[in-house]
Amino acid sequence: STLKIAASVLLLCTLAFLVYQYQHQEAEVPEPHQLAYSAKTTQRGEKLSFALPDGSVVKLNAESELRFASSFESQRTVYLKGEAYFEVERDTLKPFKVVTDQLTTEVLGTSFNVKFSPQDSSVQVAVTSGKVGVSAGRHQDQHYLVPTELLRYEQGVFSKSHFDEELLIGWKDGIIAFENADLDEITQRLSNWY
Repeated sequence: STLKIAASVLLLCTLAFLVYQYQHQEAEVPEPHQLAYSAKTTQRGEKLSFALPDGSVVKLNAESELRFASSFESQRTVYLKGEAYFEVERDTLKPFKVVTDQLTTEVLGTSFNVKFSPQDSSVQVAVTSGKVGVSAGRHQDQHYLVPTELLRYEQGVFSKSHFDEELLIGWKDGIIAFENADLDEITQRLSNWY
């Protein structure tokens, strides 16, 4: 009987030790898959056209930067400072997202222009084909745009209008056009262009 009690105590001690070890054991946490990012930048007077990993085409305007994952296996998200025109390959399973400082523009397949100006924290999105959804933050309503519609976002306020493609995004085709522009605007755009 003493042997049975000793065996029971030994069994309880062993179980307590195993439970203690299990609870205080450092769990091996696998390292999260780190995405490799690429960046394309342009200087004053420089424009750049290139394809993204999914085959979408980007035209990057002067003094702009686009960061994107080297592979679009899990998502198609790019980060923009400046201005770019996108011709997005259609993929209904993975929406294409353009993230600026304040807005996220989401599409499945379309052509559109995004211009983010960090100086005045304004963003404008202009659609030339397809349909685009634009939102600011997680809790904001999404605004939808169709061809010839322009959405401006300044100081937390959205405004929608129509646009003239040559005036607004003629830059992508080598066209610089002005309408009712003052000398400061003309000087700024010409210095950016050249």
